[in-house]
Amino acid sequence: MNSQQNQDWQNDPRLASLDPEKLKFLTDFSERMRSVPKDKMMPFLLLLRQEAEQKKMQFTDQEALLIAAVLSAGMTAEQKHWVEMLRGILQKRT
Repeated sequence: MNSQQNQDWQNDPRLASLDPEKLKFLTDFSERMRSVPKDKMMPFLLLLRQEAEQKKMQFTDQEALLIAAVLSAGMTAEQKHWVEMLRGILQKRT
């Protein structure tokens, strides 16, 4: 994903219904993710879940699917794999 795509996802109209605090959380997290080496991605994604739990932030299954769809547009297969892992981490636990 190029630099422009890294920022374009934030303007996707499908995210208009997402809680502003959740969008800010994801935006901040995506900024930090840019500098994470591939071999450290899984621990970083687990950190996302931990930080969300600390903030008592829960993503519904629908929100997790929406976020994955928006983020994966225009990505390589490898990048889509990481987004799919992110979706699984964000999905609501029951």
